[in-house]
Amino acid sequence: MDNPDEAQIDPEVRARFQSASAYLPSIVGRLERSHLTQFYALYKQATAGPAKPAERPSFFDAKGRMKYEAWAQLGDMPRDVAMKT
Repeated sequence: MDNPDEAQIDPEVRARFQSASAYLPSIVGRLERSHLTQFYALYKQATAGPAKPAERPSFFDAKGRMKYEAWAQLGDMPRDVAMKT
């Protein structure tokens, strides 16, 4: 585990998150873009932690920037909270 606080995540929370992460691709076609963007942001927060300014996509990558901005809006939300949300 790369992040020390990752070891503190409840195994049940982690298992439910992994199950939901595995299920999501099967329903992607039925979800609105805004929901997909929010799921992306929460997934990134849960797996990578807060967004880093250096990872912000270029101005010409509109879709990437939209996803990044949703992730960045989560600020310092703890990983376990993102997994539960």
